[in-house]
Amino acid sequence: MAPLPPVGGDELDELVRDAMKGGDVAPVAEALAGRGDEDPGARLERLASLLQEARDAWSADDGARALDRVQAASRELQPTLRVLRAAEQARRRLHVEPGDILSRPRLPLALIVDPPGDEFVAEGLAAALRIDLPTARLHAVERHPVVALRGGDREALEAARARVREQLGLASVVASWEDYLGLGVPRTALGLAADGRLMVADEALWLHPPAPGHAPKASPVDVEDLRLVVAGEVSVRRFRRIKAISRGGSDTLQERSERRRVVVDLHGPGFYIRLVEGVTDTAGLPGHQPGAARKSLHDLPEHAWERWPMARVVGWHLARPAARAVIPEEGDMAVASGWPLWEEHSRTCRLLAQRAW
Repeated sequence: MAPLPPVGGDELDELVRDAMKGGDVAPVAEALAGRGDEDPGARLERLASLLQEARDAWSADDGARALDRVQAASRELQPTLRVLRAAEQARRRLHVEPGDILSRPRLPLALIVDPPGDEFVAEGLAAALRIDLPTARLHAVERHPVVALRGGDREALEAARARVREQLGLASVVASWEDYLGLGVPRTALGLAADGRLMVADEALWLHPPAPGHAPKASPVDVEDLRLVVAGEVSVRRFRRIKAISRGGSDTLQERSERRRVVVDLHGPGFYIRLVEGVTDTAGLPGHQPGAARKSLHDLPEHAWERWPMARVVGWHLARPAARAVIPEEGDMAVASGWPLWEEHSRTCRLLAQRAW
């Protein structure tokens, strides 16, 4: 079948309607392929050309031609916006910096402690860290490394670390904000290659999912030297602006939805890779169950020993935004994301673990 010539918006709409009624979808795909209009620059040039033609026609007292060109430009506007949004999303995925995905703490140093997951050490931890017992108990029962103290005086934090080691025998480390940033940006796992290596993309696909039809560039990475598995869920809460009668009609936010996504971070010497529900194909990975993508990723940590017997798997963690979203200056929707909390948690676990690498 010969390729279709480039089609305009109205003709493409008709092809789509035919396909939705049960017709062949191939003409739609060919029409899209033939348009060659997914380049933002070309789209903007086309829009500018149509508007210039409208100006020229108006200057020549050809009102009908000017109106026709403006109407043609208006039909191009929404497709152009779509292409620009997709291009901007791709740009943002490729230009994420560590400081963009971490929330900077008020104090620059953190004492990270690896608790036993049992409150029997709570009193000793309170004494060693010189903190109150309820806070020490919260730290003691965790099954993953935690930031037990923050401060600006490294000497004081190192002294607290020494007490934790000598009195309780718990692993600990003092880390700076620069240490957190120095771990870079995690790469996104797309799935397994035929040789068993992970295919990973440099794009931050967990923050900005790929646009329809976008195939991220990926390369294989050997993860046999996996040392640490950090697993859990990240919550993203969405709010809508409303008028609160009880507050005199002032704006407030009402929660509309909460979505949790399963996340598994793989850490090892030279790599920091993120597996994400909805992005990573788990086929061939430990715990995979055909047709159950979420459960497969959820169960991967439990089965990680099958492929990586020497890797440590830390306890499940839910990163849920602690604060409500901020009322937006424009628009009616706002988002509160747990991703910065997850990023801190995963890096905290790694900074403690990598002392022994």
